[in-house]
Amino acid sequence: MKKIIYSILSILLGSLSLVSCQDDNYDEPNSGIKGRFIDAETSELVPMPVQGDNGVRLRLYEKDRFYSTDRDHSELPVSFYAKIDGTYENSWAFSTDYLLTFEQTNFYPVDTIDVSLRGGSITEKDILVTPYARISDVRATFENKQLNVAYKISRSKADYKIENTFLAWHISPYIDKVTGNFMDMNTLDRKGTDDNQLLNTELTQSIDLTNNANFNKEDNKAIILGHGSQIFVRIGVTTNGKVNYSTVVPVKVTIEK
Repeated sequence: MKKIIYSILSILLGSLSLVSCQDDNYDEPNSGIKGRFIDAETSELVPMPVQGDNGVRLRLYEKDRFYSTDRDHSELPVSFYAKIDGTYENSWAFSTDYLLTFEQTNFYPVDTIDVSLRGGSITEKDILVTPYARISDVRATFENKQLNVAYKISRSKADYKIENTFLAWHISPYIDKVTGNFMDMNTLDRKGTDDNQLLNTELTQSIDLTNNANFNKEDNKAIILGHGSQIFVRIGVTTNGKVNYSTVVPVKVTIEK
């Protein structure tokens, strides 16, 4: 009787060991995708928020499971975020066919895109988009502890009102509207201003840093000096509740030691 029990236990343990080995032998993700968000009108990169939870999110859904109602990979897409410079990359995906979708965007909606990722290589795919607004010709100066920034706004469509513009500065080049990604921000309400007065003309915004606590904090001064006596500024434009950004611009400042 004991021999029979031992035999059964051996078979069961052997089966569990086989399953374990099979699980360990699954292939790891060995494909990826990267590319750029390109302005369809200017052919330039579209600046993005800081990469993270509040940024532009990309999702890869396995194509043959996208419409499944079962609990499978259709509920667990590969998710990642655009980078601040308007590029994106994910190098941890299985080799198969996907549907690429976009969320939390600052550009007009684009169609879901079919992509095929194959083993051992990174597929390059640029995405043509139309941002709600563009910010260009950004010039930043610092004089007598006054930060002054000039810029221009343009756009392709006029179906939404420009709601506000803002100037933000930081000791880091990673700037957006999210708390923690700027030191101070100057926001101007533009809802009462006709858009024709805002578009394709030079606009200015300023921040007085004379008695600014963040600018005068000793730890921040050390970081600014470490960056070659530079801080970083960025202009944002809110349209239809969506924020478009300028590129990040460094500006030389004078630090009193």
